[in-house]
Formats: sequence, C-alpha cells, structure tokens
Amino acid sequence: MNPRSIESARYHYWTDALRGRDLALAAVDGWDRGTFVRWSIMSAWTAFEREVDSVLGLNSSGTNFWTNFERGCRCRGIDPPGRGQGIWQRVAQVQKLRNDYTHLNDTDLDGLVMVNAEPAESAIDTLREAVKDLHRLTSSESPEWIDEDQLPKHPVGFGATLTVGHGRVDPNDPSTIRVSFEYRGVVKVSDLLPPDADPTPYMEHLTRNITIPISAVRAYQGPLVIKEIPVRMRGSE
Repeated sequence: MNPRSIESARYHYWTDALRGRDLALAAVDGWDRGTFVRWSIMSAWTAFEREVDSVLGLNSSGTNFWTNFERGCRCRGIDPPGRGQGIWQRVAQVQKLRNDYTHLNDTDLDGLVMVNAEPAESAIDTLREAVKDLHRLTSSESPEWIDEDQLPKHPVGFGATLTVGHGRVDPNDPSTIRVSFEYRGVVKVSDLLPPDADPTPYMEHLTRNITIPISAVRAYQGPLVIKEIPVRMRGSE
C-alpha cells in the first residue's frame, strides 16, 4: 500500500492532525487557532492509540490506556517503558492534554481555548517518536505514514515538470522507459530510464516523495504501459 494511501485509517487520522497543526500555524484568529489545535491533538492521539492497539494486539486500549498498554507489553514479553522521564513521560502529558480537550468544561477554558500552535506541534513530534520507540521495543517496522509531515497540496500553477534522465537515454527512442505520474488527468514524465531498467524503485520513490495529490504512477515503453501503481492520496480525485 502506498504510504500516503487514504485507505489506511491511521494515516487518515494522522493527516487530520497535520492539517489541524498547519491551520493552527496559519490562523490569524485566536478562536480558530484553538479549534485547530484541539482537532490536531485529538486526531494525533487517535492515530497513535490505534497503532498501539495494532502493534500490541489489543482490541482497544480505550479509556484505561496505560493499564491496557502495560498489559499488552507484558503479553509480548516486553517490560513496559516507564512514564517518569523521556518520551513516554511526554506521551502521558499529551494524553492528559487530549483528555482535557475531550472533556472540556466551563472551569477548564483558561489556557485551553486561546492557545498558540505549539501544543499541536509538540504532540505530533512526541507521538511520532513514541510510535517509533514502540516498534523498536517490539522489534517491528514502523509504518511509513508516521514520518509524513507535509501534506500533498494542489499546485497554484501546473506547468513544466523536471524530467530526470538516468544513464545514457534518448527521450525520442520508443524503447526508453518513461516513468510518469497523473494529476487531474494530466500526465507528466518524471524519469527517463534505459530500455532494460527496472522502473519499480523510481515509481515507488515518486509515490513516497511527491507532494502533489496524484492519482497514478505509470511506466511507459512507447505507448505501452508496462507497470502501473494506482494511488489514492488525500486530495486526489
């Protein structure tokens, strides 16, 4: 699955968190900024909690998060990380803030409504580090979406695209492999490869690094599509 695929629920929550943070950073109105910060932190926590459930095999860590988290660690033969210092202490602080936002009442408004964007930035950084630490503890591989920090954006203008040639390639030779992407029905060539090259690494690199919400990556040889990766990114049609 493309690491930016919106078919991943955890990635969808994570991008909600990133969007909220970005809107908070750009907000002029303090009320709007507070809204976006709350949305960002609650979304980031949901993505984190679901990743914990998946890694530790929990049905739902839910309201008793730390009890269930520690039980899940022990079931995996892992000593639960302490919350007295380091990254997991910061995770506990994010959870408290998330709970404060979730159960906001009239006596909690001071300091929780009119805020700057820093709490959202800090929560995202903390939970990203915690996901990686959890995978380190469980000797498993972190999901690619956790490194996502820049959302795909529609370009203001979409004109010429830089095409990179690899090796000695002739762009007019029909046997030259052309790695291309499609954005809103327009196809652009990103890479030119020798006829015997494997286009897969170049196609996968494109899906991981492009910041335009594309809908497909294809490799052509002449008019023939020799490989295709359909892409469903946030913002693609």
